[in-house]
Amino acid sequence: MSRPSEDVSRLSREGVRSILEKEPRFDVVVIGGGIHGTAVARLAAANRYRTLLLERDDYASATSSRSSKMAHGGLRYLELFDFLQVFEGIRARENLFTMAPHLVKPREFLIPVPKGQTLFRWKLSLGLTLYDLFVRKRERRHRWIPAMKERIPVFEDRPLQGAFIYCDGLMNDTRLVLENILSARRQGALCLNYGRVDGVKKGQNGKVRVQWTDRIGGDGCEVEARIVINCAGPWVAEAGGAAAAPLSEKIRYSQGTHLLFRRPWDGPALFLPMKAKTRYYFVWPHFAGTLVGTTEREIQAPVSQDPFPGKDEVAEILHRLERDLPGSGLNRENLHYAFAGVRTLPLRGTKKGTERLSRRHVWTDAEGVVSLIGGKFTTAAWTAGEGLKRAAALADLPAPCAAEAERLPGAVGFQEAVEAFLRKGERRGIPGSLLSRTVARLGSRVRSLLDRPEAMEVIGDRILRGEVETAIREDQAERLEDLMRRRMDLEYTDGCGLDLLPAIAKILGRAKPNLDLAEEVRKYRDRIHNLWKLIGDRT
Repeated sequence: MSRPSEDVSRLSREGVRSILEKEPRFDVVVIGGGIHGTAVARLAAANRYRTLLLERDDYASATSSRSSKMAHGGLRYLELFDFLQVFEGIRARENLFTMAPHLVKPREFLIPVPKGQTLFRWKLSLGLTLYDLFVRKRERRHRWIPAMKERIPVFEDRPLQGAFIYCDGLMNDTRLVLENILSARRQGALCLNYGRVDGVKKGQNGKVRVQWTDRIGGDGCEVEARIVINCAGPWVAEAGGAAAAPLSEKIRYSQGTHLLFRRPWDGPALFLPMKAKTRYYFVWPHFAGTLVGTTEREIQAPVSQDPFPGKDEVAEILHRLERDLPGSGLNRENLHYAFAGVRTLPLRGTKKGTERLSRRHVWTDAEGVVSLIGGKFTTAAWTAGEGLKRAAALADLPAPCAAEAERLPGAVGFQEAVEAFLRKGERRGIPGSLLSRTVARLGSRVRSLLDRPEAMEVIGDRILRGEVETAIREDQAERLEDLMRRRMDLEYTDGCGLDLLPAIAKILGRAKPNLDLAEEVRKYRDRIHNLWKLIGDRT
């Protein structure tokens, strides 16, 4: 059933559906379009397995777009003596710098050490020295800044011994998911968002039948697979059918909230300790201002596919900032956006709180379904490789080869494409900041905007028409929220892009004539206004 890879990335949704009707049999069916599901699909397609990925909503619509936007080794896991997790995290982070340099960039973080906390300083020094053992490049190793030698402006009114500086990465989490999907499709995988899996059952012939519904077309469908890989995140127990249902007893859930302030952060990114062991929070620059997070609240189960932060979580972060960074301007008056995400943590016979549970993932299998519990965003490629090897052995497929460090589409031919794009944009008088943001999202894929003059049309001083069209044509944006929130990053900006809704809805309407645009606009506006009411902005 395996076949050589064929680029299907230009196929319309109708084209993909047509292939599914004619050829409904697959080597691998992946459930879930977050970072782990898309990494599995990319790796499976690279190994020439006939692959289908189904995502109930939009790609990265849940946890994978609500991360801390950090590609990190997991410094705090050293306190739990989870050295393997740290080693894997740093190796995976270094791979991401190579795979997607336009989406993942090194960043220095500062950890302040107050006067009188010598034990804390030496514990940190030991931990960072161990962290450095896994870091290849010398310039990414930590260093100590004595407070008397070098001024630390953000803490100039605080009595400090000094501060440690170490290196991790900042990333565009949603774009990494989308480029994994695009890479998988270019290698032959069929991928559909808004494809809800309704049933999974192993037949007498040993194959697994997957029943699913096209939420765009409205009709039900069935495909057959040699193996199903269930990467549905917080919904892993319900998405994998009866074989995965018992997993609900092996999972705990944690909700984390982040706040986004309109005030730019000009200082170093901060890694700030809290009173509880292994608890820290971060303050770091974001293109739309300053991002701060995260909280860690255990919840019984995800109650919504699009959770809002709790008012108490928002208040908790604001209280931390008032205590730790008074005068920074990171307060409710400058708060313009917030988001919450649910993480899935595997139980290992412990009653520890979620903040003390290991982030190491667990793969399980039953009845032709291989399911993932937990997993870190940074190490998704590594995790996907493990899961695919297990699935291939169960399905008697050829053993897969690793492809975790292969460059993603936006990183291929980066320098040449970006230079040509910037030259054309400058000749047209387009602001450099707008051009830079487009490059930060698309990388070398900006070359697709060069051949069409209309593609360089500026919409509202913040977006290019061609990028919206590319998001619909190549990145499978089906709804208005897909564009505003996950393709254009407009929802993060001050005002959440409400002023651009008519122009973007018009472009979407031309491509999707059957879409109820008025309803799409209403739903987006209502959600944003409800969020503003919760955080106390514009009310």
